This record gives sequence, C-alpha cells and structure tokens, in this order.
Amino acid sequence: MRMKVTMAIVALFLAFMAINTLPVQACELRGYTPGFWKQEQHFEYWPDGIEPYKFLGQYFMFPVEMIPINYTYDFLTDALRFRGGSDWKGGSRILLRAAVAALLNAMYFGVFEESECHSGYYYTPCEVIGLVSAALDSLDRGEMLSLAGELDFYNNQG
Repeated sequence: MRMKVTMAIVALFLAFMAINTLPVQACELRGYTPGFWKQEQHFEYWPDGIEPYKFLGQYFMFPVEMIPINYTYDFLTDALRFRGGSDWKGGSRILLRAAVAALLNAMYFGVFEESECHSGYYYTPCEVIGLVSAALDSLDRGEMLSLAGELDFYNNQG
C-alpha cells in the first residue's frame, strides 16, 4: 500500500512538472529565403526602413564596371528574382539575390547572440552590405559565388 501511495505521489509530481514547466528557449540562427521575401503577401514582414521598391544602389556599392548593367536602379524585389549566368555578371546576380534576403534577415531578426540566447541572423546589416560590396568590387565570379553560398546557407535557417 505504501509503495502505491509513493508511486502515485511521484506520478502526480511528474504530471505537475510537465504542465508547469516553462518552455526552454532555443538559441538559433534565423533566416528566410529570397523566395519568402519576394512574395507580395510577405511585404508586411519587411523591416522598418527598407521597402520592396527601394533601389539596390541605396544599399550596395557597385564598381564602375557594373555601370552598364545598371543594378543601381533595380528594385530590391527585382534582385530577389534575379537568375544567374556563367560569367561574373551572372555571379553578381546570384550574389545580389542572396544579399537582399540576407539584408532583410539581418534587419528583421537582429543578430544572433548565443551568449545571451538571442535568436537572430548571423551577420549585421552593415556586415552584409560590406561583404557584398567587396565581393562585387572584386569582379571575381568565384568570390561572388562563395559569398552567395554562405549567405544562402544563413538565409535557409527558417
């Protein structure tokens, strides 16, 4: 009888703890894809200070060699739809697609801080802009694709 009472008390205690335990907050990287950000129904999630129809040139620096391509006056939403190509110009389009999503993620989620258990994006907005502008300035397709791949990884964190 005593064993049954003890087991019943333990069972009640475990049930109480299961119901009244606070959820553990997960510290994780966050990021949405270009496909998420380009959809009109998701424009409401765009962070304050950045709008779908602002120009790329308001955020990223382009080398003079890219002036004929005229990315400066493409909208952010245009870049989210860019397709690649086999030369450095195609590499720049792949990078810009990932870069706009990265900038939005950095502004929307804030920066990941594991020590403070703050979920967020891997880079700050300033880091995204600096890294992307430097890769574009290189005119090196390999460098652009490498950074695009890295940003794409962080943009797929959900």
